[in-house]
Amino acid sequence: MMEKKLILLLVAVLILFSAPACAGPDMQEGSWEITIVSEISGMAMQMPAQKHTQCLSKMDLIPKDPQAPQNCDVIEQRIDGNMVSWTMECSSGGVKTVSKGSIVYIGDSFSGSVDIAIGGTDMKVDSTMTGRRLGPCK
Repeated sequence: MMEKKLILLLVAVLILFSAPACAGPDMQEGSWEITIVSEISGMAMQMPAQKHTQCLSKMDLIPKDPQAPQNCDVIEQRIDGNMVSWTMECSSGGVKTVSKGSIVYIGDSFSGSVDIAIGGTDMKVDSTMTGRRLGPCK
């Protein structure tokens, strides 16, 4: 009888402590305006800021660059509190790129960075990213 109570107590404690971890980041789903500022290694100047909108949800937390190749795969995604980090591989015309990024959501905004290595070259693209929620997805 005592074993049953101990097991039930242990299960209750595990559920209590695992619930916040499963909740995901503090992020409001909807249409987001995303601003990306990039710097290419070897170039003395920063690229102009690029803005686009994207529908983000708890199932699709990673902002996408509309200029990135379409054949990309997220090979790793990690959620740690409000931080979402990922590794993505893309290929286009026989060239493989690997991007590693992380952002921190705070309700209706986020900020973070993405580093892209272009296969077969020494070229790297370092980007900062900010986002703000505009409203519901259309």
